[in-house]
Amino acid sequence: DSLGYNYPDYDENVTKYLETQKRISNKYLYGNRY
Repeated sequence: DSLGYNYPDYDENVTKYLETQKRISNKYLYGNRY
């Protein structure tokens, strides 16, 4: 069984993770503007 398919909210968690990473990246790139 592939990793992730055991968890119904796996995709949602990945989406939140990616959005968080994007915010962190923006924070480092653009300072406190965001």
